[in-house]
Amino acid sequence: MLELIEDSLGRLLDDASPATDTSSARPLIESLHEAGMLDVLAPDADGEMPLAWRDAARLFMQLGAKAPDAPVADAILARALVGASVDLLPVFTVLAIHPAALTLDLVDGSARLGGTLDGVPWGEEADAAVAVIGGGTGVGVSTSVGGNLGVGSAGGVGGAGGPGSKIVLVARSAASEVRPRGTGVEARAAWRFDAADPMAVIDCPQALQPLLLAAAARAAQIAGAMRAARELTVHYANERVQFGKPIARQQAIQHRIAVMAEHSAMVGAAAMLAFAGDGPPASADRVATAKGLASEYAAEVAAAAHAVHGAIGFTDEYALARLTRRMWQWRSEYGGPATCYEAIGARVLSDPTEGVWPRVIETTRW
Repeated sequence: MLELIEDSLGRLLDDASPATDTSSARPLIESLHEAGMLDVLAPDADGEMPLAWRDAARLFMQLGAKAPDAPVADAILARALVGASVDLLPVFTVLAIHPAALTLDLVDGSARLGGTLDGVPWGEEADAAVAVIGGGTGVGVSTSVGGNLGVGSAGGVGGAGGPGSKIVLVARSAASEVRPRGTGVEARAAWRFDAADPMAVIDCPQALQPLLLAAAARAAQIAGAMRAARELTVHYANERVQFGKPIARQQAIQHRIAVMAEHSAMVGAAAMLAFAGDGPPASADRVATAKGLASEYAAEVAAAAHAVHGAIGFTDEYALARLTRRMWQWRSEYGGPATCYEAIGARVLSDPTEGVWPRVIETTRW
């Protein structure tokens, strides 16, 4: 099933090859929805999914390598989170659990949403977003992503989600203000709500920890983008002739590419490990390790790729810039290196009797 999904998704993404005009992500989102690609991690009423969780890393790596001009990963995550309630979602719905200050109150017997939901992917175009409130998610409890990965009292050691969490489906039309945020290649926006009526409020499945899932997915996307950037670099170095020979024969170039390969392989292995198991990502240590390494080495891999390519690597017509600009943007989402490593250290110090080496063994065991 994994190979079938990868082939089908790859063809659809290739048919919608990125162009310099990224004015709308809707056509690609609708095309993938019609093909059932957005529901590959959404369980049905019996809990069955088209794709197993242990294979999800390869799916997100593929999305990172293809770098589509649409929030495909965020749409898949949103549907995975709502589970059997997926029919409630508009087609263009994304996951948005970035640091935010959201409140959910009961007014005259009805739920009312207040505050700001930040970092909504393609927030000026998306029809709706899936947010998470309470239960240690950091939304409505703490504005620290680190808290969700184990730093601070709000998130606890277990990460985001779990008992007490509420999944809230909110429409962009219910926002009193929508304003663009950031300058990244992938559009982000902030939605402000003033006693808004949410589309739906459901309990978060106890097996799902939304922030861990989102962070693991971003790590896998970065790993996929790293791999694609490395492949482009190797191809270019073998094709580019300078002083009568391909630049790939120069020792300095070979060294840069070798280091790229090391970092790419390490991040890819960590991302696969974050999704290892029969269920969704549940190990805060594994996810923090994967996201920390991916965020740390994204800049180094990108710098090496551009150093080898030279000026052509920055052009809109060449694929490298699409990959590296996304890597730079993704590295800060759902926890950067300092946040993730601090979270791991905090958990080690919270129970020093356990020891560091047993934790390392458990974290790296397949």
